[in-house]
Amino acid sequence: MATKRTKLDPVTLELVWTRLISAVDEAAKAIVRTSFSTLSNEANDFACVLTDAEGGSLAQNTGSIPSFIGTLPATVRAIRAAIPPETMRPGDVYITNNPWIGTGHLNDVSLVRPVFHGGRIVAFGATTSHVPDIGGRIRSTEARELFEEGFHIPPMRFMRDGEADASLITLLRTNDEFWKPWFETAGLDWPEPDRGPLYSDSALLMQAAAEGQGIALGRRSLLANDERNGVLVRPFAIETPGERRIYLVYPPRNADSPKVAAFRAWIKAEIAAEARG
Repeated sequence: MATKRTKLDPVTLELVWTRLISAVDEAAKAIVRTSFSTLSNEANDFACVLTDAEGGSLAQNTGSIPSFIGTLPATVRAIRAAIPPETMRPGDVYITNNPWIGTGHLNDVSLVRPVFHGGRIVAFGATTSHVPDIGGRIRSTEARELFEEGFHIPPMRFMRDGEADASLITLLRTNDEFWKPWFETAGLDWPEPDRGPLYSDSALLMQAAAEGQGIALGRRSLLANDERNGVLVRPFAIETPGERRIYLVYPPRNADSPKVAAFRAWIKAEIAAEARG
């Protein structure tokens, strides 16, 4: 049966068009206001789009970059192909950084959310943003194979009925968890540290450490310059072996703070206890 089409007059078309653009612009502003990464809130390395139910592009935010707005609708269609739309529910969000259906490398993570009206999908909202640290080489241009770039997320649910998918979160945390190898190098049991602010951007983590927010665990490739300039110092000489060289740092002005002193004392006591063992 032929689909009935409604012809819009120029005024109505312009009103609808500007409202669609306004919707994706509001989504983009929300990302800028809430993002921890300067790549989003300063460098504008992201995009938001709205597509129809089939994944055809309808509107993109006015500040979006061409490479993302050109690939995002294709990513939406790939998500629809991998996950049947009839299985999607309100509150679901889907995620992927597959370079073959996305922007070309693992550092760009795409989120896709179906929009429901009257119990059926009428559109998709989608966004792509660059994540500088995805668990592999710091600069993706240095990677010789895809797996060297970092953590590969196939098309899958990120949220189900408005709740984050616990399995995916566990995989993400385990893949980029620095504490475990560092404690293993120190010869200690692996304790789950209390969670403070979560930084998905390693550069922001180093900045937070330099500003005195706490003791950070990071890679030598990111820490070496601040160490040479005296911005950060190590509480211990312990570092993980291999290419990544992970170790602890904090600003020298915090050396005598009660928290740093307590942390140093706790680690030393644990190492001594293990050695007596």
